[in-house]
Amino acid sequence: MDDFIDDEGEDQDEISKHIREIFGYDKSKYKDESDYALKFMESSWKEQQKEEARSLRLGIKEDEEDMRMEEEEEMKKKLAMKAKRKKM
Repeated sequence: MDDFIDDEGEDQDEISKHIREIFGYDKSKYKDESDYALKFMESSWKEQQKEEARSLRLGIKEDEEDMRMEEEEEMKKKLAMKAKRKKM
């Protein structure tokens, strides 16, 4: 079992490289943020409520789009059925 734990470890840069490859993390996107803001990532109640309202609007819009698509598909099926019946 001596070989079970790797005590040597990899270089930190090498580990970071693998993390970037796996998750697509781009550190340069956050270059303008302060270390404090990145560390704590805090937001106010007002900011949270704005995000919730935005999410709700997007959710409703997506639901309406899905319903419209379903209705269009249903109409196409009905028209296809009618056309098929007329041929017979």
